Amino acid sequence: MSALILTGADIRVEDVAAVARDGRKVEVASIVIDRLERARKVLDRVAASGQPIYGLNTGLGANLGASISGDASAFQRQLLEGRSGAVGDALPQDIVRATMLARAAMFSAGGSGISSEVFVALIDALNAGVHPVMPSLGSIGDSDLVLMATLGRMLTGDGEADFQGRRMPAAKALAMAR
Repeated sequence: MSALILTGADIRVEDVAAVARDGRKVEVASIVIDRLERARKVLDRVAASGQPIYGLNTGLGANLGASISGDASAFQRQLLEGRSGAVGDALPQDIVRATMLARAAMFSAGGSGISSEVFVALIDALNAGVHPVMPSLGSIGDSDLVLMATLGRMLTGDGEADFQGRRMPAAKALAMAR
């Protein structure tokens, strides 16, 4: 089976099913990396100007008006931890894989400001079969955020991941997959 190549265009349901259920590999068109890097430069330039950017240098939700200063990476980790309130049974692996692919496809269209390194790490984890343990229930208001927080935490080595049929600390799974 040939790899699914993300270009930033729509993907088909059949492609999602093949990646989610059959382990089809995912590749990224070079134009996507160029697009992500250009968008990231814009984000970095705007952030350096001091302009408020939701969730990057401002708080979220009711804390929207709060400016964040200091270590931006520490703030971003705090956001992941603060949004990791999902509960319930872990989602099945095929659902997690479909979720990872859907997020990667969305990112590949550009405009999110995600770094190309984080994007590639997401694709690499998907292709290596490293999946976050993603609880099935988020809050009503933050449903997508809490589920994506488990993905973000896994990519930073926090939380738990499933790899080769075993549940383990995410950092260990990522290291084993290299």
